[in-house]
Amino acid sequence: MQTVSGFSSKAIALLLLGYACAASAASVMEPGGWEIRTKITAQDLKKGETKTLNESTIKNCFSPEFLSKDPFLTPGIDQAKLAEKGATCSISDAKRQGNTASWSLDCAFPNGAKAKMSIKNTASKHEFVSDVTQQITKNGNTLPVHIVSTSKFIGACTADMKKF
Repeated sequence: MQTVSGFSSKAIALLLLGYACAASAASVMEPGGWEIRTKITAQDLKKGETKTLNESTIKNCFSPEFLSKDPFLTPGIDQAKLAEKGATCSISDAKRQGNTASWSLDCAFPNGAKAKMSIKNTASKHEFVSDVTQQITKNGNTLPVHIVSTSKFIGACTADMKKF
């Protein structure tokens, strides 16, 4: 298990769970199969190094009903996912212009960790990019984390895809 400044990659992954499945509204994105590539990096402030904590590729199936809720250009989705993990979060600076949305999210977790996040998502019919910058603080240590998810439409849904 990789660690950076006393943070395990597993602990960071739990904090970041909500960002792996980026998508947008049906009026913007096409329903069907999407391939999502996510890279999570963290900067070790003591060593001045940036380390890749995780790279993953998943395929999801997004239904027209799911996308019609505008789930990932709406700031509240992050808050709801993190609340499921026991976090208390507040949203600020929410902005939306066309197919781009951005907001800030400040969260406190039951284990004492705090996270300040800046999220920017951009959607089109066949591509979606989510760029998340975080400052995670726990036990007096701060860890800058950067998450980039690039999603591409890949056609019809298949049986192996997680359905949304």
